[in-house]
Amino acid sequence: MTRRIIRRGGDKMAKLYKLDYRFKDGEKWEFEKHGVELTTDQIAYMLQEFQKSDNIEIENQSSGDKKKVSEIKSIELRF
Repeated sequence: MTRRIIRRGGDKMAKLYKLDYRFKDGEKWEFEKHGVELTTDQIAYMLQEFQKSDNIEIENQSSGDKKKVSEIKSIELRF
C-alpha cells in the first residue's frame, strides 16, 4: 500500500508575509529593519502564543531592542 502525502497549497512553497509592528508609544518596527517573514501557519502560532501572556517579549533582530506583547498596537502584514 502506498501512502500519499498532500501538503496544503499543493506543491507550491508557502507564501511568506512581511510583518510591521506598530507600538503604543508610536515606534514602528518595519520589515526592512527586522526582517521577519512568516507563513500563515507561523503567524497563527505566533498570535496564539501572544494571547497566553502580556509579558512575552519580542525582539528586533537587527537592533536587539525588546518590547512586551502588551506594547503592540497593531501588526501589519505585507505581501
